[in-house]
Amino acid sequence: MVILQTPPLDVFSQMAIDELVACDKTLENKNFLRFFNWQEQKAITFGYAQRSKSLKEQFEAGYQITRRPSGGGIVYHDGDLTFSIVFTSEERVEEIYKKLHTAIAAELKKYINKVQNYDQKNIFKPVENGQSKSCFANPVLDDLMVDGQKILGGAIRRFGSRVLYQGTLQITGARSKEEYKEAIKTALENYFKEDSSVKEVSQDFLARVYNQAKQVYKSSAWINKY
Repeated sequence: MVILQTPPLDVFSQMAIDELVACDKTLENKNFLRFFNWQEQKAITFGYAQRSKSLKEQFEAGYQITRRPSGGGIVYHDGDLTFSIVFTSEERVEEIYKKLHTAIAAELKKYINKVQNYDQKNIFKPVENGQSKSCFANPVLDDLMVDGQKILGGAIRRFGSRVLYQGTLQITGARSKEEYKEAIKTALENYFKEDSSVKEVSQDFLARVYNQAKQVYKSSAWINKY
């Protein structure tokens, strides 16, 4: 497993790099983990199928906001530990979600008491009554919970046989605690059954990322797609 490292990126470039890694044919034989290195303190992403007009107040408040390439609900990135995984799998999305979160929960239990998989088969509706819904107000099967509160959720999208998972751990101090990163890293080493190595993203690849961010994720056509 390759742990990708980047310089600090804004929310638009964070989304762009995930898409590019997932779609790059030269990277298909590798598994990737990336912890977001945030340029700004506060940002918002919302799911691919959600309505941008539901975030009118947040746009007016000056948040950096963009639509994710993956699904799910509205996510506030303000101190959360955000990470993405890119890998090859033919399994059903539900099985991938369960296995990933079960592996992560097993390691997080070393640091966070009472972590468990949510066991109710709720179906997440990205839009209800014309309003886009918040990810963390609506737990679904196999989200990670502590004392009835959702602390970790993610969204998955397939690009052919490649899978992009974008996740966020939302618990006090998540972004600053190295033990949480270590727990996720160890969980994924176990999941993929391989050791990890660290690789910095090249300047050439970053140039592609910045261009994709400008052309797509900063564009009104993408943000206001629905």
